[in-house]
Amino acid sequence: MALFRLFTVLLVLVMLPLSQASAQRSYSGNTLGCVSGVPEVSSQDLNADRGLGVCNEKPIHQLQFVPGRQDLGTIDFFIRSCWSWHFSNPCLTNTSGNNFGRYSVEVGDTSLEEGLIYLTGTNGDSLKVTLEFVHPARPAEPLTPGVETTTLYPGVTDSRAGPVSIRVSLAPGESLISDSYSGSFDLYVYQCEWWEWRPLCKNAPGEGGAPALLAQPVRFQVGMNPDPMIKISGLEDMVIDGSGSGDITANQTFCVFTTDSAEFNIRGDSLNGDGSFLLRGESITEEVIPYSVRVQRLGNTRRPRNLTEGQVARKWPGSNQENCGGQENMQIEIGIDRSDIGNPTDTLYQDVLTLTVTTE
Repeated sequence: MALFRLFTVLLVLVMLPLSQASAQRSYSGNTLGCVSGVPEVSSQDLNADRGLGVCNEKPIHQLQFVPGRQDLGTIDFFIRSCWSWHFSNPCLTNTSGNNFGRYSVEVGDTSLEEGLIYLTGTNGDSLKVTLEFVHPARPAEPLTPGVETTTLYPGVTDSRAGPVSIRVSLAPGESLISDSYSGSFDLYVYQCEWWEWRPLCKNAPGEGGAPALLAQPVRFQVGMNPDPMIKISGLEDMVIDGSGSGDITANQTFCVFTTDSAEFNIRGDSLNGDGSFLLRGESITEEVIPYSVRVQRLGNTRRPRNLTEGQVARKWPGSNQENCGGQENMQIEIGIDRSDIGNPTDTLYQDVLTLTVTTE
């Protein structure tokens, strides 16, 4: 009797989740703020939040424009960056030759052109600015939108937050037109691998959940309300011919620029006068000749106004372009009544007329 044996081959397949084969990074929801000391967490789910966070407490960071300076000020805030394998363990930055907590940064690509950030003025104009990341332990590095920094910045142990800042400056050649500017940009923070030699930060694959990333970038709002600027240009010395028999007049045009065409005041002061504009003899200094000063806004329906020496004439609209875009907007007229000249004995009479313009 033949003996038959039946063999059955059972194929067993084990499907492993992808996360077991390729470790994923942990994501911080940036929920813990920048409390002093060690943030208290109750679960492993918050370990990434404890290990990475950005403290941006101000809703709007105000910048300050100072004429003649490119620097608009700094945005001061804090970054927390360290790592532990479990929320109950110390959060470290450097242990056993490894470097936990190093990070790079990047700003979101909100550039207008050529990698520049821009602020928008109330007149609809764009003000280009540059950004620079400042860390107390590393040289400052310019920030180009969409480009990760080459500098790796050290974190602080025990989940503490370290002070950092972003310096904001006017881009070369920029000038202010509006009376208010605002804008925003996004900040990304990338924790780096702990390997000593050229670690990856932004593109690190991660290992066992570390290093961490921000789940969402932190948005910074900035604003600037500069004091209205004012500039007078185009005035030149006036040499007036006093010959002839009639009254004497001479005029010239000039420019007054103000931010956002803000209204300005104008005041005339005579070196020789005290309530009156006076020309004084060059050789015979006791001889004086009074004169009048009249100003007007070109292309404007407002009537010309005579200035009183030492007093202010108010509310003139300025040009919103420096140097008036090549088209001057104001005119000054000097007038001398022939009857006030009398019988002069000197050949030259002069005065220093000072025009002062101020914003309303």
